[in-house]
Amino acid sequence: MREMKSYIHYKPKEKWDKYEENLNKMRKEQKEITDDEWKSDLYKGWLWSIKSSAVSFEDAEGMPSFMRNEKWTDKNIHTALGSYAELKHDSILYMKQSGAEMGAGPQVQIPYNYVEPNVEVYAKLKWLAENTREQLKSRNMLNEEVISVLDQIIEIQGTLMNVSVKELTNQNITEEENLQLYRYGGLTDYVIQMLQMNLMHNDVDTGNDSTTALIADVSTAASAGMSGKTAYLEIGNGLPCEIYVVCETNGNTYLARGALFNYYEFLSDKRLTDREWQQMIGVKKVALVLDKERNEHVPMDIYDDEGNLLIEKDAYDFEDIQITKPSENMVDKPAWTESFISGEENNVTITKEMNIDWR
Repeated sequence: MREMKSYIHYKPKEKWDKYEENLNKMRKEQKEITDDEWKSDLYKGWLWSIKSSAVSFEDAEGMPSFMRNEKWTDKNIHTALGSYAELKHDSILYMKQSGAEMGAGPQVQIPYNYVEPNVEVYAKLKWLAENTREQLKSRNMLNEEVISVLDQIIEIQGTLMNVSVKELTNQNITEEENLQLYRYGGLTDYVIQMLQMNLMHNDVDTGNDSTTALIADVSTAASAGMSGKTAYLEIGNGLPCEIYVVCETNGNTYLARGALFNYYEFLSDKRLTDREWQQMIGVKKVALVLDKERNEHVPMDIYDDEGNLLIEKDAYDFEDIQITKPSENMVDKPAWTESFISGEENNVTITKEMNIDWR
């Protein structure tokens, strides 16, 4: 019988009477870090960018109304933590989306696109990419693939900055800018593919880079877990959440839909691998094996429930991702995320023909 694992939320304030004292000490030290120190290396630069995401706009005049509330502040903290989980996992920040708009196909009507107008975050990410390019160039570590990736990132962030400023100053964005936003998913996909190609050319295994769901253990707590055993503080991302906001731009009011990190943190009695975590949340990689009689590829499990290999890699041609139900021992979301994440099933549908009077 498969062993059931149990997980608990990390509550250091309840376990350690010196927690708040040390937290305030760390906050004071963090405030004294200069921008030059934040910009001293890529790791600190990423943290510097994250810091601008975890901010409150509740008292910020001129920001959109949907951003000036406590729920949006909680959302910002949640997003920053999701990015931090990816940083600790030592991966590239991305949200892999469909790239169909980058290829051939029938002519489509381009919808209107909206950007969360956080100019400071995009400016820092743009600087981070530019500085990375210069640092690699000075060390003769640039090749055409890396240059292409960094240039695309810089272009994307520049577009997000410019559009954000226009949204905040009630200016209309151009058709070209709207097209660039519409192609954002395809550009992101292109960046990911180029990064993976570069890694594979350097004999780095990218087989697990198939989903944004990842996990990382960041601390070990002796005698703090289940039954007083050693526990591991895990942080990670699940499948993305959908987010809806009512925004005003280009003289109209829109219901906009986007994606949001799905952040988790908890204590585990074992260090979880990405595959174990993905199995918990209901993400499964399957092999697509050619059925010669039917002349089509059919899915087959690569691993059993115990993690044993069922099929060798040379026995199939492709891999695919299947989304199933979370496992019965899936950990709950942190309680504070209930302020902006609904546990109800999403029944919202947006169509291009919608015409709603928001008054």
